[in-house]
Amino acid sequence: AVQQQPPRVKRSDEITRVRSTSESQAIQALLPQFLICFTCYSELLTRLQSSDHGTQHIMRILDGFSPNTVLRYINCLLTLFTICRNLRINLHTLDDIGLADLLMTGASEAGKFSSMTLKAIRWAWRQFALTCFKDCFSPIVSSFSKTQVVADRRESLPLPLLVLLQWERRILQSASTVSEVLVLGTFLLMAFSGMRFGDVQRIMIHKLQYDGTTLRGVAWKTKTCHTGVPFGIICKGFLSKGSHHWVHKFLTILDEFLEGEDPEQIDFLLPSMSTDADHHHPWAMPYSEALYYLRHFLSLPWRNTPL
Repeated sequence: AVQQQPPRVKRSDEITRVRSTSESQAIQALLPQFLICFTCYSELLTRLQSSDHGTQHIMRILDGFSPNTVLRYINCLLTLFTICRNLRINLHTLDDIGLADLLMTGASEAGKFSSMTLKAIRWAWRQFALTCFKDCFSPIVSSFSKTQVVADRRESLPLPLLVLLQWERRILQSASTVSEVLVLGTFLLMAFSGMRFGDVQRIMIHKLQYDGTTLRGVAWKTKTCHTGVPFGIICKGFLSKGSHHWVHKFLTILDEFLEGEDPEQIDFLLPSMSTDADHHHPWAMPYSEALYYLRHFLSLPWRNTPL
């Protein structure tokens, strides 16, 4: 059967692959809207308007948080501002009861609300002292985050050992394709190193250390750390025979795939496999495309009887 091609994905490098939050074009575009809406409620933001370096000072504050976090918070705050405007709510006179009523707006069931909205409100109060949110830590508002909602915990199912074994076997087979080797090799590296997908997509390729028995490297950024995080794996799989193992073939195919590219410009481990005429150089595979391949390869499609 012909392997189905994954859907074309939109590149989001301006959010997820920036070294610092202030470099994100998405945040740079949203910040002026945030300042227009909320500067009048903050003495700090008002005084920064008269500074020659006001924007740089604000960006330095934002650099203390990940781009995704800042983007979500600012979007939540802008949405909240629009809701208040539509409901004719005066933010200058907003008290704890009014804020609690806002959190209930749009709730599908009593007690359920957007926890991200409350986090964004408290973040704005801590960082910029927005007076409209001065009561965000009052007992009635805090009760939203303390309410116990009965629900099952969301846990991911563990990968079956059979799947890991078959992934390694497929890499070592001569019939394996380039995309299979690169994607399955990355998945196995994640499994044996304990790295998240976002972590392995922030690795400088030219700094990898491989000596035939171990593979080591440093992620320039992870979910829990803004600076370099070392990682490593032992190059011995379930089907290894001496120096013949999946890591060697994975690195060989990766090297061939990136031939002609400047290795110092490749700051990710897994290139995207989608066909995109707008990009002539490899770029990092996004999470959504990797999720497609994970679901596809969990069925072991190359077998006569896939799972």
